[in-house]
Amino acid sequence: MQLMGVDTGFTREDHHGPVWADLDEDHLPCTVQADAVIGESAKVAVFLSGFRVFPTGVSTRLSVRLRDGQDEATENQMINDVFDDSWTHFPSPSADTSRLTWWFEFSDGRSAYGVDDALREELHATADAGAPAVPSRPVLVGGAGSGIGGPLSVERDFWLWPLPSPGVLRVHCAWSALGVALTTVNLDADALLHAAGQARRLW
Repeated sequence: MQLMGVDTGFTREDHHGPVWADLDEDHLPCTVQADAVIGESAKVAVFLSGFRVFPTGVSTRLSVRLRDGQDEATENQMINDVFDDSWTHFPSPSADTSRLTWWFEFSDGRSAYGVDDALREELHATADAGAPAVPSRPVLVGGAGSGIGGPLSVERDFWLWPLPSPGVLRVHCAWSALGVALTTVNLDADALLHAAGQARRLW
């Protein structure tokens, strides 16, 4: 099976892709009911709605709300920034961009964000060497087709892999095109880790 042109070492007969790329459908997740506004301005609010925790990672829903009265260009910016390429759209934390940028920072200093050029090259090299393509850092990727939206509201599910390290889990968000300055929100990673232990295997 290939993802982004990279041979992951999985076949279609496996029925599932690699655990870093999507949630584990063999488990019933444990849900942590928590909502967090991770960025806002006079034009827009960005928040996370709930966390479905699996033994291998966390699924969360990114929601964006535009204030009524925005022009068509702003509405298109919102939709494009949330629904563009689920793998590479969200740049690394160091990227200089006016588009929506958000990522997780683990307590051990590692950051989880989309698949950038450096990680893509790493995955290609690993696959070319005959080993399963597994990222060397955490990743945050959007689920294909897992979203809804309209001119003033969009939502999309994202997958965080792996589970965060214990302690504080930081979420960073910036969206300068819509007036959102870099914002950091602290979450409780221990609650997510506890929930991971409550997830139930279905078969």
